[in-house]
Amino acid sequence: MHRTARRIIAIVAGALLLVGCLILMLFRTADTPALAPTSAPCYVQGATYFDELDRILTVWGDQHSLANSTTRGQLSAVVSDLQETRRSMKDLEPPSCAQEAHSACIAYMDAYLDAIMSFMRGQSDGLVSRKFQAAKSLQHEFVDALGAAADGRFAQ
Repeated sequence: MHRTARRIIAIVAGALLLVGCLILMLFRTADTPALAPTSAPCYVQGATYFDELDRILTVWGDQHSLANSTTRGQLSAVVSDLQETRRSMKDLEPPSCAQEAHSACIAYMDAYLDAIMSFMRGQSDGLVSRKFQAAKSLQHEFVDALGAAADGRFAQ
């Protein structure tokens, strides 16, 4: 009788395992990622991306500070460097969990470059001010999206 009970338990356990596997196969489609990769925090999934993002944002921050202290006539070299950094950001491949933050960063960089080029062209102070304000707003959206994607790793 003891052997029979073990066999029944083994058969039931095997059946439950088989049913579990079948359920996973039925509910998982080809375009749905496996459960394991999505269970890790975004900053773990995209560790390489976040390391490169940190490097790019450090360079951008230095260039941003330099642009803010450069006279209008001398801005072209700084803007060229900012544009190159923006291209590096655009070329960076984010993990899917950071796509929104990545897009928000590019939108912020584009808005800042647009504002600074408007300043260089001598457009009206009101227009330039509005463009810089829009860039600042997009920067905040980027920081919020990045904080959410990185599970608070970069949150202020």
